[in-house]
Amino acid sequence: MDDDGGAVELIDQRRLPADLVTVRATTVAELCALISELAVRGAPALGIAGAMGVALAAARGVDLDAAADALVATRPTAVNLRWGVERARAAADPLAEALAVAAEDAVTNAAIAAHGAQALP
Repeated sequence: MDDDGGAVELIDQRRLPADLVTVRATTVAELCALISELAVRGAPALGIAGAMGVALAAARGVDLDAAADALVATRPTAVNLRWGVERARAAADPLAEALAVAAEDAVTNAAIAAHGAQALP
């Protein structure tokens, strides 16, 4: 999420590993399209994207229930997407909650990397 809450910026995973390209969604509809088109993949990333989508809706003054429904509908079987959406939707401050979801994932990834590094010669 950018500083003013006006856009969600994410890595376009369709372009990996050849290119590192970021894309910006300035509306919930744009973010929904990116999720549907598989620019966002993987359970944790989907959870973060969902939470950020709710935060974007809040920043834009969009109905949060409608935004949450649209986000979940992009990948109805994605458990983490639904979890991230619901977590941000239930929060008094959706952006703070979305940032917390992202920070928690960063801690988890750092722990995984540390364990993996110990296994390398």
